[in-house]
Amino acid sequence: MKKVYLASIVCLIWVFLAGCGKRDVDQEDIPQSGLESGESAIGESTGEAGAQEIFNSDNTDNRNNADGGDNADSQDSTDTLAEHIVPDTVKKTLKGSLGPVGCLDSGILLFTREKMILMDGITLEAQRETENSAPSFIDQQTISVGDGCMVLGETFEAWSFKLVEYDGELQVKQILDVEEVSSAEREIMSCRLLSDGNRILYNNINGFYLFDFTSGETNDLTQEDLFIYNFACLEAKGEILFSGSDPSGKRILGRMDMDGKDMQIEDREHLWGELWGFGDFALADEAELVGKEKEGAVFRYDEQGIHSFPLTDSDENGNITVSCGGGYYGTRTNVQDTALRCYVRIYSSKDGSLVKELPLSYEEYGENFRLGGYLICDDMQRVVLYGTWRGRETESWIVSVNM
Repeated sequence: MKKVYLASIVCLIWVFLAGCGKRDVDQEDIPQSGLESGESAIGESTGEAGAQEIFNSDNTDNRNNADGGDNADSQDSTDTLAEHIVPDTVKKTLKGSLGPVGCLDSGILLFTREKMILMDGITLEAQRETENSAPSFIDQQTISVGDGCMVLGETFEAWSFKLVEYDGELQVKQILDVEEVSSAEREIMSCRLLSDGNRILYNNINGFYLFDFTSGETNDLTQEDLFIYNFACLEAKGEILFSGSDPSGKRILGRMDMDGKDMQIEDREHLWGELWGFGDFALADEAELVGKEKEGAVFRYDEQGIHSFPLTDSDENGNITVSCGGGYYGTRTNVQDTALRCYVRIYSSKDGSLVKELPLSYEEYGENFRLGGYLICDDMQRVVLYGTWRGRETESWIVSVNM
């Protein structure tokens, strides 16, 4: 009988110890988006009450779950899985006011006045950080080239287009003045960098051009009796899509080959505005014209023709953001509400269906928050929002949300 009691006690002790040894995945250490200290540009913020609540939350809600098992073998796999679990929403504060933010193959590239930061778009962990020695851009186009990147944009200082090339350590290799290098006869109005980093499309009051940095050659793509406002390259098809106006002033959408030949007018019915090209298709929004009412739509141009995708709200017009790979587009709608400042809505560029709606509330972001902009990252399936707080422009916030 004593042996039976002794065996029972030993069994209970073993069960108790095994239970203590097992770790619940829901209680694993998740990569936190809390404030970090130190000399990094990503730092602690000491703001007014309410504005910091979003950044002080533990960000562990809605995370992915996994079964860790009840034995030593499954314990190892549980620990490995926990290292890769990221919450649906990750939040950070940064020192300095954010400038333009761009997509790269290796993450997202942020500019403050003092710093350049290459950041993981999911965890918002800084992968690389250097001093910002580049011009301050009003807007920018960022592409990955080899192990580095290129940034093209119009600068605040001279109101001219500059092309900056960076190596893999985010060190500046060269800065080019586009007008000088291309010998443009008149001031450049708009400019687009092709994916190889060697060519640009640009227009001015004289016409429309393709310039090759490697050869130094300029190809005149100007079309007789047409003025081109916006353009995008469908590189997989070797085509350029453009929006402009004919001699009567009517808005048109047209296409041409890369050498300017075989020009065709595709449409004369819509108010064509900004264009974004992605391989074999393009997206377009509507232009702002006084006295002309918009349709409230985003358009897709591909081999099947032109597709019109209605927007959810008429106030979404003129606020189009297109994803890094072209799979999605987003809109921003300001609202007159005591609880909400705006909505960000994400749509599929294949069929125009609503994918995600993000209400940005004062309760979550603080009464004085400002939305500076957002990125839609196709490959990571994340939306990255960023901004400041009114009265505290020396600090910025950035949030990564799962789509």
